[in-house]
Amino acid sequence: MNRSGLSILLVTPEEHSAEALVRVLESCDHRVTVARTGEEALAQPRHDVLVAEAQLDGIGGLDVLEELALQGPPPRTVILSRSPSVDECRRALRLGAADLLTEPFEGQELLLAVERASERDERPAAADARAAASWSRSYSATPEACERAVRDLAAHALRCAVGPAARGRLASAAAEVLENVSRHAYPHSPGPVHVSARVEPRDMHVVIRDEGLGFDAVEVGLDRMDDSRDGGLARVSALAEGLRVQATVGGGTTVRMSFSVYRVLFDQEGPLDLTEEDWFTPDTARHVLEALADDARNAAPVQLSPALAVTLGRLLAGPDPRRVLQTALWS
Repeated sequence: MNRSGLSILLVTPEEHSAEALVRVLESCDHRVTVARTGEEALAQPRHDVLVAEAQLDGIGGLDVLEELALQGPPPRTVILSRSPSVDECRRALRLGAADLLTEPFEGQELLLAVERASERDERPAAADARAAASWSRSYSATPEACERAVRDLAAHALRCAVGPAARGRLASAAAEVLENVSRHAYPHSPGPVHVSARVEPRDMHVVIRDEGLGFDAVEVGLDRMDDSRDGGLARVSALAEGLRVQATVGGGTTVRMSFSVYRVLFDQEGPLDLTEEDWFTPDTARHVLEALADDARNAAPVQLSPALAVTLGRLLAGPDPRRVLQTALWS
């Protein structure tokens, strides 16, 4: 359900794109104020929603959000970025940004993001947390839009603190499915493709649905997939823990994928993902060993690479420090 009559502060130095976005937002009865710089934005009165470019000369969009948060409850915020870095995504997560849109995007995408962001204020905290882990977007099934969909999906996974190895698998699998949609679902002209994701403590579920030609799943023989070197669907199957394809001739195709993920808190409290690390720092070694010494029901989960698992085994089998101390004292 869309909300109308929102006051929106749009912070961007791009005059032409600002005019286009203002037209889209005002067409739904929203009131838009445009600021060209972060400094100009901070001089404005409070608005319902802040829409700000991450990269600005001087004070950037995330700086604006952080400063507003110091002055009181910040507005619901949508950050815009042409190529969001890992640090930007982490900072946006910490500051409570409702969404991060990767440019270029369509005006309707911004409108949906703004209205979703404003609706979050009206939800209970538990529902708000569930919404933060859910994401959905619709795109035109062109190669360019499908590539943007993969970037958006990966950015959502990063905002949800999904580790890098899982992000790489799910984005690669989504790219395979979206290429198939672009090439085969709409052979004459691009049609819509819908991408959604839901993050749970141990799994991420991704659904890609088109309204194209579809196919006869039995005739295609999904149970006899080609080698992953040649077949896109076989590569998807190799990357995902779960894969389900539903299709009907003339009725479109729905691909459901599930991935085992570890959600990593960026401040390193709680679950710890060390699958990308080559060695333990002393602090990390102490953290992991203390976690394993806790009651298993209360210990924070730790995920290790194979090499670190061997290292940890050696640490656990190492000398009893009390015996070492005794030897030192009596030698």
